[in-house]
Amino acid sequence: MEKLIILFFLSTSILFGQYNADDALRPFNGFTGSLPQTAAIGGAGVAGGQVLPDFATNPANMALTKFSILRGSYGSSEFTSGTETLPQNRISHFSYIHALPVFRGSMSWGAGLTQDLEYSMKYQEPTYSQRIEGNSYTIHLAGATEFAKDLYVGADFQIPVGNFKLTSVFSDNSLLLVEPSFVGLSGKLGIIHKLTPFLNIGISAQLPKTLWVSEDNTEVFGDTLTIEYTPFEYTLTRPLELQAGAALHMKRFDLFYQADLINWRGLKWNSEEGELFDQAINTDIEETLKRTLTHKAGIAIHPVRLPFNFYGGYQYRPAQKKDADPITVTSFGFSWLFKQSLNVSTSWQSWNWKYDGQDESWTQMNIGIEFIF
Repeated sequence: MEKLIILFFLSTSILFGQYNADDALRPFNGFTGSLPQTAAIGGAGVAGGQVLPDFATNPANMALTKFSILRGSYGSSEFTSGTETLPQNRISHFSYIHALPVFRGSMSWGAGLTQDLEYSMKYQEPTYSQRIEGNSYTIHLAGATEFAKDLYVGADFQIPVGNFKLTSVFSDNSLLLVEPSFVGLSGKLGIIHKLTPFLNIGISAQLPKTLWVSEDNTEVFGDTLTIEYTPFEYTLTRPLELQAGAALHMKRFDLFYQADLINWRGLKWNSEEGELFDQAINTDIEETLKRTLTHKAGIAIHPVRLPFNFYGGYQYRPAQKKDADPITVTSFGFSWLFKQSLNVSTSWQSWNWKYDGQDESWTQMNIGIEFIF
């Protein structure tokens, strides 16, 4: 019994001594893509307006549509690193936008469930293997209106929820299983201004996101000893993110651009383990992470006399950590409008980067349907 007690406290000190900036970043670090049209144009929908009334990118977008829209989409994805692959499939988006009848201007409200992040990773080495899988969703309740002529404002109340599982297997037949689950609170404010009938500019602010995390940790030593720890609870606060962009709407094509700015050094960790424990992690965050400026661009093409739209997009996503390689994202898709009331859309996107010189990727095929009325 004494040996087991010593092993328990030694294992506990090793387990909790391993927390660093990566653990604080992990719930905010995954792959994005829920609404097919938004994913297809590289996520550059902050000024999408009447062409792309997606309240997840900017709640003010809803105020530019005169129709009510019911949406749903399903995603199939795969992470690849060398010979290792990890496929996942799940519902990625469900939302409803209701355009209210008003005497002048416009007003809309919307609600939905959108998949913000997919956690997906799998590595296999001679002495070690690791696997991460899971997802993060956000519950939305949003509203938007035409505040003044050609000036639209919107707000989105958000409740993020999610969980993932990290499994590490070592060559000595020991195993570490980490299973965080979380619920949070955040919001987004947005503005769109129609400078001309053809040009929109948009700005949105993703407010600081607070997550309350409860993490289950289990260690397995061979076939003889399994230790299940008391759930470890901590709070994470993601810093403010600013998004700005423009959209050029022409008769046969649309051009989109968006830039996202966030200072990841402002990420904060807080727990009940003590001030020194939290300070060490927050210091590592400040020393390891950096400010990032993500660039997103996209195009939509509307052929003459055809009920089809074609989309393409590109993203340049700097890594949140210093001295890490950036991620590039290419995407494309199309939509088919049937009798002005049913729109079927699809998107495909490919994220590509290098890790320790190894080419890695995450790809997703998304299929969605919209009812417009």
